[in-house]
Amino acid sequence: MEELTNVHVVWELLPEYDYMEKINLMFNSGGDDLPDVFLSCNFPSPMLISLGSAGLILPLQDLIEKNTYNHRRLSQAKPNLLPSLVSADGNIYTMGQFSQNEPNQYAMRFWINQAFLDTLGMKLPTTTDEYYEYLKAVKTRDPNGNGRADEIPLVGATEGWHAEIDGFLMNAFAFNETSTEADPARRRRVFVSQSGRVEASFVTPGWKKGLEYLHKLYA
Repeated sequence: MEELTNVHVVWELLPEYDYMEKINLMFNSGGDDLPDVFLSCNFPSPMLISLGSAGLILPLQDLIEKNTYNHRRLSQAKPNLLPSLVSADGNIYTMGQFSQNEPNQYAMRFWINQAFLDTLGMKLPTTTDEYYEYLKAVKTRDPNGNGRADEIPLVGATEGWHAEIDGFLMNAFAFNETSTEADPARRRRVFVSQSGRVEASFVTPGWKKGLEYLHKLYA
């Protein structure tokens, strides 16, 4: 990239953990140690607004409009991109990050072993009841053919991008928007209903049915 742009970049690496503590020290030192640009640092939105109002970071909207050909092309193709970068004070402080490919276009989706479906003579499940029957068959009918019912029918993860099990399944019963991290405090379960009312998923009958379904899977 230096050869293409004729711009020499001096990199200062931050610690993998507690990097925000290092960044706070940079800003609190009066700004003498600040770099020109921070790359791949997830600044909280209130922090961006505070730093912007203090003049410690600069708004980017004019620079984006004048100097970023590819960024503007992407913004035209994806109209929701630029509005998602606007902070509460009306300024843009980050270029954002955009990635789109087949595996990550949709969050909270499950993968199903097609070879298991074929061996079991089952079709792709389209309802929660059919999915339960598929999982039960995987567990009890030895679809890998090793002579033992040792298959694990359902696997998730406590960390990762929408890797928790309930994120996908609960939406069949009630609104359940999970975050990109398996942190329950960051999950949104309050929504505006079709009647225009603000409602909470976890007090709806559907939420109770979803919990009963998860319990059935666990049992």
